[in-house]
Amino acid sequence: MKLEKAINPLLDDDLLVALSYLFERILSEHLMNVENSWPFHHAVNKVRFKDYYDIVKTPMDLEKIKNVKIIILIFSYFLFLLI
Repeated sequence: MKLEKAINPLLDDDLLVALSYLFERILSEHLMNVENSWPFHHAVNKVRFKDYYDIVKTPMDLEKIKNVKIIILIFSYFLFLLI
């Protein structure tokens, strides 16, 4: 069974591993491949667009979502261990 879990994270006993795998696949295979989604792949360049961060107070891009997802999963995992 260990080999199957290594090959397919959805079979892992830890639900956070399965959830992380699903989220990562949705992000990388679907959201990143949407036509004309390239402006949302990375944060806006502060040097090139000087007033962007004055107008948009809470900017979001797919790279930031990916990084925040990792932090949330780690926090959730440790919170689950405390319960």
